[in-house]
Amino acid sequence: MRFWDTSALLPLFVDEPATDACTALLSSDPSVIVWEGTNVELQSALSRYRRHSSGFDNLWPGVRHEMLQRWTSWSRVADLAKTTLRAQRLVNVHPLKTGDAFQLAAALVACEDQP
Repeated sequence: MRFWDTSALLPLFVDEPATDACTALLSSDPSVIVWEGTNVELQSALSRYRRHSSGFDNLWPGVRHEMLQRWTSWSRVADLAKTTLRAQRLVNVHPLKTGDAFQLAAALVACEDQP
């Protein structure tokens, strides 16, 4: 099982330079674990594609449906208290943005602080 953040998941839904590599990683281990907030991040990223990429409007319903279907099969780190404590520590030690700190904190919760 691998922890996936939004930047690794996005290429599974839209054509990006990392699409082939991310698809291969998913094929080699289809067990996905994500932070609970990844759903909002991913929908936000896909919505940006919709607004700024010509022709994506036609693909949007299918892409959104696929994302929501996959979301139901992924394991999620939902312990907000543990994730928040780790995120607070991380931003005091490393120059991270809030979303990145929560992603990294959730990964640490998922692996029980044994990366």
